[in-house]
Amino acid sequence: MSTDSGSLTVAKPAGSDFDKVATVCHICHNFCGVYVHVKDGKAVKIEGNRDHPQNNGVLCPKSTFALEDVYHPNRIVYPMLRVGPRGSGKWKRISWDEAIDYAADRFQEIRMKYGPDSIAGAIGSLYRQHGTMTNRFLRALGSPNIITADDICEGMGSI
Repeated sequence: MSTDSGSLTVAKPAGSDFDKVATVCHICHNFCGVYVHVKDGKAVKIEGNRDHPQNNGVLCPKSTFALEDVYHPNRIVYPMLRVGPRGSGKWKRISWDEAIDYAADRFQEIRMKYGPDSIAGAIGSLYRQHGTMTNRFLRALGSPNIITADDICEGMGSI
């Protein structure tokens, strides 16, 4: 059985207890074709889509292990502030407003003390919305330093 759910094609393979959703990976700008296996509303497996022209079913390490990022028990899902020395593992949960204020103050302090060139941003892809926003943010701070990982993803479709 196959249904169309907006831009996603959902199929329940015969004899299985999961849905197989055809979609694309959004970690970088390549949009490699993937199938996401979903059971009880939770993604349980990602595999490459051999019929997708971008990657022919081959996935980079980021796509392959994406579920570990999403569901890892130690994933941080709210702001934390280090309260002990670096490496001590001492942190406290803070509000989003506190985190934004703290970050703004620290960026300003660093810009004043070391100059805007001392700030850099690293992103998965310059061409996605998060890349564009990171680039604009760095430019607003006066920094030209943006680091991308496009070379990791670019080669996967040609293997």
